[in-house]
Amino acid sequence: MRLLWKFFLDTLLMFCCNCVWCIKNVMIEIDPPVVERGASATLRCNYDLEGEPLYTVKWYRGQREFYRYTLNEVPPTKVFLFEGLKVNLEMSDEHQVVLQNVEFNLSGNFTCEVSADGPSFPTDMVSRNMSVVVIPKHPPTITTDKSEYTVGDVVRANCTSSPSKPGATLTFSLNNMVVPTHSERKIPVARGLWVTWASTEFKLFHSNFLDGSLYLHCLAQVTDLYQHDTPFLLDNLKDPVPARVTSQNRGSSHKLAIVPIVLQMSLLLM
Repeated sequence: MRLLWKFFLDTLLMFCCNCVWCIKNVMIEIDPPVVERGASATLRCNYDLEGEPLYTVKWYRGQREFYRYTLNEVPPTKVFLFEGLKVNLEMSDEHQVVLQNVEFNLSGNFTCEVSADGPSFPTDMVSRNMSVVVIPKHPPTITTDKSEYTVGDVVRANCTSSPSKPGATLTFSLNNMVVPTHSERKIPVARGLWVTWASTEFKLFHSNFLDGSLYLHCLAQVTDLYQHDTPFLLDNLKDPVPARVTSQNRGSSHKLAIVPIVLQMSLLLM
């Protein structure tokens, strides 16, 4: 009886060990990890079954399954209804699923669950986050309080980004030297987008005029997917910059609004 019991335990132990090591190195790759709304994304699931046959691969967004690949079924692929999620079946298989026309609601965790075939059906899963963004359609705009400046003047300027999600991060610089942001607001607008408004205020010194031209820059950045720099030429009152220089990269307006029009409209909508 003891020999029979020992044989049973040894068999069970060997069976369990085999199950544990049937699936190795399960990894998710999301390309790109930050997706522009309306674009496509490829979700890859890499795994090593160590020679065991595949049973099924399941994909989840959050807790909901939206795609399944079962090797022994015809057809092997199955898609489950999920609002805002469109699967390209021609490009999807047991190792990847391709999403088309990605929408905001897909931002979040995606999980790949891999199962080897019976009799043990060992299973492993891994998750990874995907972000869906909207990049600005236009570069940031700069307005200033005056059209000309000299040593000792205080520059007061605003910068406004085009709508995006998430709201853009704005950074000011003068002749490639960062200047402090005085205040910043992110304003909600239509369809879940945000406009960022920022202001800066700084004094001009002799050292600022050594290069002849004064360029105020506003850099807008949305994650790692988008960044755009707007240069704005500040005229020197005492030593005018030649026309051939000032005719390029000059801001369209020098009038500084206390509260930008977009801010006023957005506050009324809130």
